[in-house]
Formats: sequence, C-alpha cells, structure tokens
Amino acid sequence: MRTFFFLLLSIALCVARPARADDKAERTKKSDAFWLEGNKAHDMGRFDEAVTWFERAYQISEDPELLFNEAQAHRQAGRYEKARFFYAAYLRKKQKGQNTEDARVLVDQMEKLIEEQKKTQAQPPPGVLAP
Repeated sequence: MRTFFFLLLSIALCVARPARADDKAERTKKSDAFWLEGNKAHDMGRFDEAVTWFERAYQISEDPELLFNEAQAHRQAGRYEKARFFYAAYLRKKQKGQNTEDARVLVDQMEKLIEEQKKTQAQPPPGVLAP
C-alpha cells in the first residue's frame, strides 16, 4: 500500500511539472501581448490606455522595465507625481539596467516639474488680481 501511494505521488508530481512550465509560458505570452498593446497605445499618444496595458503586463510578469514604461506614459501625460513614483519604483527593483541612469535623471526632472506645477496652481488665473 505504501509503495502504491509513493507511485501515485511520483506520477502526480511528474504530471504537474509540465503544467507549471506551460502556465509560465502562457503568462509570459500574455504579458508580452499586453506590453505590445501598451507600446501601440503609447506610440499613438493614448497614454492612459498605455498605462492600463503596462499595469496588466506588470501584474503578470513583474518585469521592472514595465514600471519604467508606465512612468514614461505618466510623464508624457503630464502626471509628474505618478511618473516620479514609477521611476522610483523601477529604481528600487532594478539598480542597474538599460534605463536606470535615465530613470535617475528623470526622477530629478519630475521633482522640478512638480514644483513648477505647484507654483502655477498656487497663482491666480491671468486677469484676476490676488487678494
């Protein structure tokens, strides 16, 4: 009986391994498809849509490069605080990589742009006298 149990367990483990590999391949395929859709949307200037696709891809793959892509879309949409957040998240996940130096520079740029936005928002509209 004990031998039979171990035989069944061995068979179950052997069968389960390919399913995991297939599952991983399927997730990678899905993540890549979402990434491609995000790039298409980004190229067309549809930054909100690009963010959605990049987020979906990241939820599946957790590839830090997707955080950089999302930051880029937020930056180009003028959402500098969100862009800074995602550049920083990218740098936390990936200290060295093809975009890390750019991300460091862009974090600094976002800081400056956020300050400019705050100053602009604090000023009264043109033609209105400050109290």
